[in-house]
Amino acid sequence: MPSIDITVSQVRRLLDTSDEDTALYVSRHDCIPCVEVDAGAVRWPRERIVATRGDLLRWYGEDHPDHIIEEYLPELQQRADEVAAVLLADTSARPVAGHTAIISTTAETVRGEYCDVMVSENTLHDYWQSDDGPVVITSLGFGIALRPVVIGVRVGEQDVRAKAERAAAEVLPAHGWSVTGAWHLAGASLHAPVERVA
Repeated sequence: MPSIDITVSQVRRLLDTSDEDTALYVSRHDCIPCVEVDAGAVRWPRERIVATRGDLLRWYGEDHPDHIIEEYLPELQQRADEVAAVLLADTSARPVAGHTAIISTTAETVRGEYCDVMVSENTLHDYWQSDDGPVVITSLGFGIALRPVVIGVRVGEQDVRAKAERAAAEVLPAHGWSVTGAWHLAGASLHAPVERVA
């Protein structure tokens, strides 16, 4: 199996954080293992973690100039390769990334005077089985499953968010989509999970 490289700069990023639980971990993007530094948004399963900031301080002390990092880098590399080998041998079913409906509600994000809704394909970043059930991490992808459709709610009108959510939920089924979860604010847009309907 080809080695996945850990760099001095990645270890330096880990050491420069203040949270001892921040981790250097192995993820899989499109089933290809790679090493990343966790910013703390996700708590990764222990078997994926190469080392936390706290681990490095306990194992190698407080002083970490680049030449010292280079000395212990092979140990971290070996651990990363072991984790990657387990991921590559995993034959569990790959989950579906799904789709997200996006409502544009501001003058900067729409053409004309009315809000619109579109559907984007999600990108699958990673997945694993936790004690509480499957964990699936996705983000908005570049694929467009439904181009923007005007939903009849004027940009800037009072209570635009609630009106746009209701209007989108009514419009989407006519285009083959159904809202399956709650809407949430993401920047200047509203997002919600959707699935295809017959």
